Amino acid sequence: MQLRLLNVAVDGGDLRVLLWGTGKRVAVAVHGITASGMSWQAVARHMPSDWTLAAPDLRGRGHSRDLPGPYGLDRHASDVAAVLRHFGGRPVLAGHSMGAYIALLARDAYPELVRRLVLVDGGLPLPVPEGIDLDATLIGSHSEKEGAAGNFKGGYGFHPILAYGDETSEALAGELRSGNAGANTAIDQIVVAEQAVEQIPGAHIENIKLLLRVDTAGASHELLDWAREGRIEFSVGYELNETVRGAILEIADGDWIPALDQDGSPRANGQVADITGRLDLSTWPAGSRVIVRRERAHPGAQLSFTDYDGHRFQAILTDQAGDIAHVERDHRGRARVEDHIRNDKDTGLRNLPFRDFQHNRVWLELVRIAHDLLVWTQRLLLTGQLAKAEPKRLRYRILHVAARLCFHARTATLRIQASWPWAHDLTIAFARLRALPAPPG
Repeated sequence: MQLRLLNVAVDGGDLRVLLWGTGKRVAVAVHGITASGMSWQAVARHMPSDWTLAAPDLRGRGHSRDLPGPYGLDRHASDVAAVLRHFGGRPVLAGHSMGAYIALLARDAYPELVRRLVLVDGGLPLPVPEGIDLDATLIGSHSEKEGAAGNFKGGYGFHPILAYGDETSEALAGELRSGNAGANTAIDQIVVAEQAVEQIPGAHIENIKLLLRVDTAGASHELLDWAREGRIEFSVGYELNETVRGAILEIADGDWIPALDQDGSPRANGQVADITGRLDLSTWPAGSRVIVRRERAHPGAQLSFTDYDGHRFQAILTDQAGDIAHVERDHRGRARVEDHIRNDKDTGLRNLPFRDFQHNRVWLELVRIAHDLLVWTQRLLLTGQLAKAEPKRLRYRILHVAARLCFHARTATLRIQASWPWAHDLTIAFARLRALPAPPG
């Protein structure tokens, strides 16, 4: 089978791809850490005649050795995605050893490009980013309470910062602050972020990627420099200043690509573009880029002066590699932090009960504990709608149900009203609780 060579444009130059066969069905094969595309030659000899085998020399290796770094797995996955796009038609993607990890990352980041995945001697576990979402919220309060102060919206009270884990939904950290504290005070953000990182078990911290997500309040040099020093990726909102708006207006219609919904499907209303090349980002951590999203305003929505041609715009500053549509979709997922805060306000955060500031700090910790108890109760014990219900609904259906605790023969029995609509769900929850293994130690 004759060997042919192909160059595919990637960031920094051309990636060399080795080709065997001329069939319409395509398999893209990724080699291991010490190999090159030639390692797939023996496989190519056994490929059916209606197949084409495409084996790239990874960046920094073989005929692609002159491509610039960095040479991490994410960068290789992005290069493989460029090869998949070149062929189109959703090829089969295979990988051996380190190439299996790269193939898995490419399939996870660009599922629309891959038909099937074949992993040989590698590929698991996938390094899933652990998202840490920071946000500040206002809490109204009486003026007599210690630490209460006027806030930027004209109200009076407190302005705590909270951190939540996106994958587990846990309340990782929180700090109570006076109402006049700034939403973008970097030192406070760093304190809470460090507390959140400390919640991740030491046995796992070196094996996972961390992603810090914040709104525009997170676009501070101090916070992002801290993240870079800690090898934490970041994705923060970016102000639509005059320079950014000018760069947006220079984007040609053909440079916008569809935004994605959280399930990976194209978003009906929304497009994204990269404007990094139009901005001076030299003062931000190396590798930073700015991605903008535009979408048509919903019927009846009032446009502002930053909107143009019926579109609303949002920008993010990030150092994540990968396809811009996936990066922007992942950042948009931080909206879940607003749900967490709303739920916590329904769990006691809305009204801080004490006059003393330190006592109210303790109350904030109790709210966080209640948050985690509800999260893990839903994950481990409840199913269906109850597994997704917010605290108000759980309180009515499960937490406040009337029951009688009876004792007989040294045995305690909880008797639930049989006619209660969710008595069966509660019974199943207790059965699941008894079936859980005992914690270690």
